[in-house]
Amino acid sequence: SSIKSFLLLGDLRRGLDFVQWKEDKESNTRNLRRLSRSPPTGFLTVLACDFLVCGKSLGLVALDHNGTANLYQYTPHSDGRE
Repeated sequence: SSIKSFLLLGDLRRGLDFVQWKEDKESNTRNLRRLSRSPPTGFLTVLACDFLVCGKSLGLVALDHNGTANLYQYTPHSDGRE
């Protein structure tokens, strides 16, 4: 799933990753920057994932092999950093 330059990537073995795509036209470089990921302590087999947007809140949802919807919320740093 994607919103603007943000991507939500689900993997059967590595869980959920929330990344930002950045392209620098001057230096002709492209980068993916990981902003967040699902907790490494749990084994999350992601079969489907998508964004949930409500006002200024951004939620991430991942459906696993058991049919469970795992909900996460992305909160950037409170000091204004991305």
